[in-house]
Amino acid sequence: MGFRTKITKLTLCFIAMALPGGVWAEPVSITHSGGDPVGTKLALELIQEVIRHPDLSAVGEIDSGWKVVLLTVESDGSTTFSVSLVKKAPDQIFDFFVTSFVGVCGLQRVPSCAQEIVEAIEQPISVHNANWSEPPSGAQEPLNAPDIVKNED
Repeated sequence: MGFRTKITKLTLCFIAMALPGGVWAEPVSITHSGGDPVGTKLALELIQEVIRHPDLSAVGEIDSGWKVVLLTVESDGSTTFSVSLVKKAPDQIFDFFVTSFVGVCGLQRVPSCAQEIVEAIEQPISVHNANWSEPPSGAQEPLNAPDIVKNED
């Protein structure tokens, strides 16, 4: 690999990091359950909409981070859907529930339904990131319930 090729690749990496949706985009895992055709199209369009979003990035299954669970059921040529947004934490047994909502989407409205879903999940992600930050270096870990509650038999 020549010097010019290395510089070009390095420049592209810096550009990608500086652009919206670059390295700082929030990874979002999307899972879909449901076999209806409109729901499947909605799931695929939702992934594309997350990819196009400047502050989000679509990723596969994750151990920690944001997860969107999309459940769909066929309903008279449309799909009835449920969306749940959870925050996965690697050191916790259960995921942190953030929000959920339901809706109905017809085949002609799939792109706009996917946009509405992304808009609905973007706000809680932004609020969470603004209000919950990593503890400063050297901060004491919070106590767990078993550490606080003492059984005095």
